[in-house]
Amino acid sequence: MPESPYFLYSKKECHKLEQLLRQIAELNQRQESDCYPYYQELLKTTSLRVLQQKKLSYIRQIKELLTHVPTIRKLLIIGAIGFTILLSYSISKYPSDWPGILLLLHSILPESPRSMVSKGRFNDAEKVLKCIATTNERNFDQNAFEQLKRDQEK
Repeated sequence: MPESPYFLYSKKECHKLEQLLRQIAELNQRQESDCYPYYQELLKTTSLRVLQQKKLSYIRQIKELLTHVPTIRKLLIIGAIGFTILLSYSISKYPSDWPGILLLLHSILPESPRSMVSKGRFNDAEKVLKCIATTNERNFDQNAFEQLKRDQEK
């Protein structure tokens, strides 16, 4: 009984896997790419090994490396992690700047409808909520707003 394609793939036994996948495709009268998407992945990953064995020019090696999808994915993940570490370090390095940033943002950001209702500014809160409802393509629920006003007045 032959070994499973997944097992051969995990063990990186490329030649045995390729032979087995071709046999399975022949038995099912299908093309290799239709039956096994992992076969395409195998071809991409083996190209990196072939690159290491062949004597290619430096530019050709760079091109092969940059078109190798699994390597690019790993590089992007590593880059995102590095950027996050750098950003968190730079933010934690200057904790005294936060009050100024928050003061600047506080002057730019509008007041929330919830705080307007708590201060008794019902007309302003209703205008803001109607604007939010039209932006979100929703209907303004007047009954819910009236209930909110009654709850606040209690």
